[in-house]
Amino acid sequence: MPNDNIVCMEAKKVDRYVSFEAVLGYYNIISQETYSDTCAVRQSAKTESLDSQIDRILPDNLFFGYRPMEIGKKTHYVADPEKAFLDLVYYKTSKNEPVDFEQFDLSLLSHSKLEEYAQKMGFEYKLIIGQYLKKHPVPSQFGYKIPKELAA
Repeated sequence: MPNDNIVCMEAKKVDRYVSFEAVLGYYNIISQETYSDTCAVRQSAKTESLDSQIDRILPDNLFFGYRPMEIGKKTHYVADPEKAFLDLVYYKTSKNEPVDFEQFDLSLLSHSKLEEYAQKMGFEYKLIIGQYLKKHPVPSQFGYKIPKELAA
C-alpha cells in the first residue's frame, strides 16, 4: 500500500490509482503478501512507471471507485477495496487468467458496493460472487445466496 516515498506517482490528474493486490493486501482481503504497489492506469494516459510499481492498463470507462488519500505530504488516489477486487477480476479475466477465489476474504467487503461497481463495470455480479459463495457461504442475514445457476 502507498508509503511516504512515491507510489503510482503523485496524483495531479487522475490517470492512475493504487488498486489490485496493493489495496487488497492493505485491507487483509487477500491472503498473499504484496511487495510492490499495483496501479490501475488509464488506457489513454501517457505516464511513466516507477521501478517499485506494477502498472495495469484499464479502459477509461473503468476509472471510478477511488478516492484521494493523503500519504505523507502527497495526495494519491486509492481504490475502494471493492473496486480493487473487481479491478483484479477484470484484469485477470481479460488476460484469460484464472481467479483464485480461495485467496480472498470477501466478507470484509460491502456486498452492496461490490454489486454496484460490478454493474458499472458490466460484470454479471451473480456470477462473480457466486463463484466465491460456492466455497464460502455468507451468513443469511446478509441476504446473499448462491445463484441457482451456480449451485450445481
